[in-house]
Amino acid sequence: MKLLTPLFRDREIIGPVQEEGRVYFRSLESVADLAWEFGNTVNNIKDFFFPPRQVLYELTGGGVKDAIPAPAGRRVILFARPCDARAIEILDQLFLNDFRDEHYAAQRENTLIIGLSCPEPDKKCFCVSLSGGPFSVKGMDASVCDIGNDEFMVGIETGKAENIFTGQGREAGSDALNRAAEMKKKSEEKIKRAINIPADMLQKFDSDYWKAASAACLTCGVCTYLCPTCHCFDIVDERFKRVRCWDTCSSAMFTRLASGEDHRREKFKRYRQRVYHKFNFYSEKYHETACVGCGRCARYCPVKMDIVEIVNNLK
Repeated sequence: MKLLTPLFRDREIIGPVQEEGRVYFRSLESVADLAWEFGNTVNNIKDFFFPPRQVLYELTGGGVKDAIPAPAGRRVILFARPCDARAIEILDQLFLNDFRDEHYAAQRENTLIIGLSCPEPDKKCFCVSLSGGPFSVKGMDASVCDIGNDEFMVGIETGKAENIFTGQGREAGSDALNRAAEMKKKSEEKIKRAINIPADMLQKFDSDYWKAASAACLTCGVCTYLCPTCHCFDIVDERFKRVRCWDTCSSAMFTRLASGEDHRREKFKRYRQRVYHKFNFYSEKYHETACVGCGRCARYCPVKMDIVEIVNNLK
């Protein structure tokens, strides 16, 4: 795609690539490596702002050195699906507001997110019921919509992308706008799943329901590690480095203290924490759920646990 070629001249490019039958976000060498037809990637773009393992500080001969990254050049993330782009906007609330995480901020400010609309949602998607949608542009700096006939409609969503496509293409006419609107309508109609968060969810915290709902859970953490909004982490020391690494509330050691005390020793309490954090505690503070309806947790769970069914059945 000639429109994207200029982006590779002075920027690191991250985009979806095909690997052994699945699609992942990876650093790219050229536009030719891009995957064009995919439902959603296995991993998500959170990895490039809040990585699984990150050195925070390092003790050197000259003292403690802050390891905040100093990017060598600007980055572009290409073809983030609407759910993944919106997830970054949700994480911004946590990492850039009450306490500004400079490690996250350094990558956030240096990165341009170009999203791609989603005409063929996966059967596990439920984004529409969480104020999102397959054609949402939330969290994107620019949006791309494939409207057929080798034509693409590009939207400039923030000032960061204002000059990226200068002089490229032409202004969208009524035919292109109508085609995009029709695709959006058909795409949203394909999403059959919806999550219904009970208004009295907090009153059901001590319900025996959670023991039954969590019984099948293997505590493997795959739902956490593939989730675009999960953000729990641990901090450990590795010789002279202080390292931040992802953690998961499903882990048996998640709330274990050095004394051996553990107030969430039982599995159901840890699973319950995951659900309430996403759909109650986070929304109380930031006024939106910490879930974008991407469906990865249900799609890749080895025992087929489905958070939509678990929340809906809470009623």
